[in-house]
Amino acid sequence: MTALRFPSSASTAVLLLGGALAASVATPAAAESADCRRASGPVETAICSTPALTALDAKIAERYGTAIRGYDAASAEALRRDQRAFLAARNAVGARLTGADLIEELTDQLTRREAFLTDLGNDPLVSVVGRWRNLNGEIVVNQWATGVLTFTATAADPRGDGWSCEVDGSGDWIDEDEARFDDISGAAAWSLNVKAQGATLVVKETIENGADSVPYCGAGGTLSGTYFQAVRLPDPSR
Repeated sequence: MTALRFPSSASTAVLLLGGALAASVATPAAAESADCRRASGPVETAICSTPALTALDAKIAERYGTAIRGYDAASAEALRRDQRAFLAARNAVGARLTGADLIEELTDQLTRREAFLTDLGNDPLVSVVGRWRNLNGEIVVNQWATGVLTFTATAADPRGDGWSCEVDGSGDWIDEDEARFDDISGAAAWSLNVKAQGATLVVKETIENGADSVPYCGAGGTLSGTYFQAVRLPDPSR
């Protein structure tokens, strides 16, 4: 899988404002950037007054815009939703942290988001087998030489509210672009359906009757959602 290619530098420092992402626009980036002179609130103020954060924010804007331009319409809309969720989680930090603690947390969040966007791939030949990521986490689907289809997945609440998921399992193909995992560790009678759509993988959990939480995630947690192609990491076990 080949990573999406991005411009080497940003011409200006920009701030991705949540409101700009809410509307559908005709530009490929699907988001307008706001000058830091318009920044308000503790998070935007911290980003615009800290050169390192301003630079990270500019890189995120570049990589996000390039990814949107390279995607089909459905994949681009899914990335817009993921970016809105990122901005909401980022802005929530300002309600619980201040000063140096806020700067440290924002540095961590923006660094991880820039790495996520840099890691995106867009290989039209990829089926469900591969590495897939979104704001919450990652799912890796393998088909081994024996023919066995397996997955491993990890995820966590991006707002840091406590839930996290870690699970693996095996399953079978439904179609050339879809698979179902019925043998999930520690989750008998549950299943996970994955389907490749454009540059994304749509993941859906089948919830056991009467259950109020996913057993491998905890209260409020889930793996369900849309994940994006990522550059495949070498697997030392193969």
